[in-house]
Amino acid sequence: MSTDAVSVTAAVEAAWKQHRLGEPEVSEVVMGQSPPSETYNRDGVGLPFFQGKVDFGSRNPSVRLWCSAPAKIAQPGDVLLSVRAPVGDVNMAAERCCIGRGLAAVRAGALSDPEFLFYLLLHHKPDLDGLGSGAIFKAVNRETLRSFQVLLPAVDEQRAIAGVLSTLQTAVEVQNRIVATLKELKAATMARLFREGLRGEPLRETEIGEIPASWRVLRLVDIVKLSSGRARPQHLTADKTAATPFPVWGGNGVMGYSDEFLTSREVLVIGRVGAYCGAVHLAPPRSWITDNALYNPEPPRENADLRFLSEYLSYRKLNQLRRTGAQPLITQGTLEPLPIPFPEEQEQQEIGRAARLLQASIGFASQVLAARQVLFVACLQDLVSGAVRVTQSLEAPKHA
Repeated sequence: MSTDAVSVTAAVEAAWKQHRLGEPEVSEVVMGQSPPSETYNRDGVGLPFFQGKVDFGSRNPSVRLWCSAPAKIAQPGDVLLSVRAPVGDVNMAAERCCIGRGLAAVRAGALSDPEFLFYLLLHHKPDLDGLGSGAIFKAVNRETLRSFQVLLPAVDEQRAIAGVLSTLQTAVEVQNRIVATLKELKAATMARLFREGLRGEPLRETEIGEIPASWRVLRLVDIVKLSSGRARPQHLTADKTAATPFPVWGGNGVMGYSDEFLTSREVLVIGRVGAYCGAVHLAPPRSWITDNALYNPEPPRENADLRFLSEYLSYRKLNQLRRTGAQPLITQGTLEPLPIPFPEEQEQQEIGRAARLLQASIGFASQVLAARQVLFVACLQDLVSGAVRVTQSLEAPKHA
């Protein structure tokens, strides 16, 4: 162990104390209880009622039900802990609420800051999940929770840590909303472009609704001939290397890399089976397409732009056309008669470029979101364990 590691450990041992979660000065653990079902309502009568993780948001739960005769009540600032299938997820109560038996309320005592307790238990989710038991589904009881060991610094340091983590979590939530807004913007923009085009033409009524007067309605089979891909290539790796440079595409996107390729041009890829049934991708030249997807082995007809076509098929949400059963499935026979609004080639390309720019914005915002999530998780690990200290002289950032 390095000298720095020894000094950090010594500092933590000197300033941080081991406690059981159920010690009165650390927290009070209130187990939820299901009230009579006739007291549930959606009319706002009584207190908000939370049954389990299904109600959780990124930080605070969303109200779906109310209860007119609550059996167990959580107070604002209580940590809401999922105690039944799954175990360990956490939220914070923003108001007085009724909690069902899928939750426990952990109420901070004199030695605990509520915000820090929230982040501490968030950090310990894997440990709490490991405490669950049960033949059918995991659950933890009150005594198991009360006996759970936690490491606490002084309350001032807890508040400083919670302030830093709250600021980082807010940054994640803001970026998440940015990504969601950009996705909504793209969806709304593409819906308008597929209906009105870019030329300001008068609209005419067709079997798929109004489209610009100069546009045609074609069947998908008129534009591309679809075939199933082939089984996975013999040599498939997880990483792209000089020896295996070619992407292997399935219904869920790139599955790996190979030293073989099936296509010599850009192709449309549509997931045909399983969870990604109906997902649409564009694979670059020299790709392999697996047999859980459909693709066009021949060039498109009718001067079709594949970017335009892929964007329209994504807009149509092809998974709604799948056959349900033990294994969701979408077939060539289902897709071939699909009507497609079809402008002249230049307008297709312009609409495709607009979609590409919008998608690039989503991609960049998603990368920022991923980076912020990684930073939050890393700081959560380091700060609540004491590996990195937040000095008590620092003023904690203000947080809700």
